[in-house]
Amino acid sequence: MTIDEFIRARLAEDEETARSAASEKGYAEWDVVTDGNAEQVIPQADSRGAHPISRTGLHIAVHDPARELRQVAANRDMFLYILETSGMWELLVGARPPSAEKASADIAEIRAVRAMAAIWSNHPDCREEWKVDP
Repeated sequence: MTIDEFIRARLAEDEETARSAASEKGYAEWDVVTDGNAEQVIPQADSRGAHPISRTGLHIAVHDPARELRQVAANRDMFLYILETSGMWELLVGARPPSAEKASADIAEIRAVRAMAAIWSNHPDCREEWKVDP
């Protein structure tokens, strides 16, 4: 698997996960509320006047499916922009015919591409050479 295939696959997985979660709940914009004993995910519009929630609940609410879908779209757009402005897009679509292996190696040399791949550094398909130091 090449770094560009890896990034595209992870973006597709993240998009599907967010769509699935939104579908399961019936809404994409979440909030988390508590009754003092337990926290629950509710539609964002229904959370007015709710009690304070834990930091974990806040994290869940902030990273709702709607935000994840916006983030996937933004990351996909940035990835394509990086490839286009660096001249790598032509390698991917075959306008310049070097070997696929060479094209992937050239793409992996772009720090911004490696930084994007590092988002999923805990994924089993992420190669060590694609990771960046935090």
